[in-house]
Amino acid sequence: MANAVQAVVTDGYHSLVSRVYSRDVVEVQVEITSYKIGEGGFQVVGPAREPVTPDPTLTDLASEGAVLSGQCNFSFGSATVTGVGTAFLAEVSPGDFIKPAGTDIWGEVLAVPGNTTITLTAVFGGITALLAEGRVAEEPWFTFRKAILAAEVVWIAPNVARITASVLAGEANDDGLGNPPDFFELGLFDANDVMVVYMTMPLETKVPGVVLGHIIDITF
Repeated sequence: MANAVQAVVTDGYHSLVSRVYSRDVVEVQVEITSYKIGEGGFQVVGPAREPVTPDPTLTDLASEGAVLSGQCNFSFGSATVTGVGTAFLAEVSPGDFIKPAGTDIWGEVLAVPGNTTITLTAVFGGITALLAEGRVAEEPWFTFRKAILAAEVVWIAPNVARITASVLAGEANDDGLGNPPDFFELGLFDANDVMVVYMTMPLETKVPGVVLGHIIDITF
C-alpha cells in the first residue's frame, strides 16, 4: 500500500472539516463515497514526468478536463459538437480534446468555427449526450472511478480518519486506447460528487495483476 505523497483538502469542501472534527465516523462514511484516479496531475521536467503540487482550488481531477461554459451536444456518429450558451472560441483550440463530463470517450478538435460549433477530426464514438457539461483537455486522459465502501473509512486515532482507495488487479488495465494507464492523481468525492481531497503521486502504471493501493489519512 502506498501513502499519499502530496494531498490537500480542497477549498470547495472546507465544510467537511467541521463535520469530521466531531469524529462522527458515520458522517464520514456518508460523506466520502467514491474516488477517481487519473492520468492528469503531472508536469514534464526534462525527459521525465513528475507529479504537480496539489491545487486546493481544483474541483475535479485534471484527467477529467476543464469545465466548458454552457451546455454541449455530442451525437454518436457525428463530427460536429454544438453548444448552448457556450464560448468555444475562447475556451477550445484545434488539437484539444473534448468529451461529455463523466465519460472517457474524447473527440479531437479539428476546428472551432464559432462559439456554438466545434468540428472534430472524426465522428464522435461515445453515447449521444445532449445538453451535457462539456470538458476540454490537452490530451485524451483516462479516469477510473470507483465507490468507496464504509469499511474503507476508519478512525485510526481520535483525530485521524483513514481512507483506503485501491485499484484491484483486474481493474483499469486499459486506458480505452489499448494502453496501460499511467496514473499521477487521485481524488476523494462525496455523495454529491464534490471533491474532498486531491492528491498527486509519482507515476503508477496499471497493468493486469498489479494492485494499486492508496492510504489517505485526514488529520484534524
